Amino acid sequence: MRLLNSALLALGIATSGWFVGNGIITFRTMDQVVDVRGLDERIVMANEGSIDLRYVVSAGNLKDLSSQIEASQRSLEEFLATQGFSGTAVQKVSVTISDNLQNRSSNDPGLYARYTARAGALVFSSDVNRIQALAQKTDQLIARGVALESTMPRFSFTDLNSLKPKMLVAATQGAREAAESFARDSGAKLGGIKSASQGLFTITSPNSDYDDVSSLQKRVRVVTRVSYYMR
Repeated sequence: MRLLNSALLALGIATSGWFVGNGIITFRTMDQVVDVRGLDERIVMANEGSIDLRYVVSAGNLKDLSSQIEASQRSLEEFLATQGFSGTAVQKVSVTISDNLQNRSSNDPGLYARYTARAGALVFSSDVNRIQALAQKTDQLIARGVALESTMPRFSFTDLNSLKPKMLVAATQGAREAAESFARDSGAKLGGIKSASQGLFTITSPNSDYDDVSSLQKRVRVVTRVSYYMR
């Protein structure tokens, strides 16, 4: 391996300042190796969605409470059926009952019903737009007399394996282009790969470093690190 001419090397480092400043390139003169990073990121649509529909009912005795649960659950399931959700797309949530008498303080005037129950359904679909539309129609459930307590939609992207090959190729190509630019500006030639590593794939919201589950769009990102010999 021939040594790089000092003047050309200085010129190359100067003209490649943008890459260095952005942490994309690191040059090690001792072993004539350039370290580069390649980035690829894509905005994709979520491919799975769900919505948690919970309601709350209260009554003075368990018989009346049971009747209210049955009526609310029936109204909920009928509404979901009109929106095209039934069968395995709807998972019934177990009923939880609280005895308010046990939690009542001595200063409580006793105006509250003794029992409170919470129940509902989880709705799933690979059609995320339908889940989004359902979340915007929950006021219709209130009109049916269902006292909704939770209407939180959640969206996720689970088809990462279909993107991995293309994204790794793109990220690796980006790393090579950065290395070739550095070598060209330095008056050197790019040699073979000394080492390479793949970073983790991350899935976040488009404009955030974390995943907002309420966002329909997701940003998929991967960074590769490659070391090339210079000659």
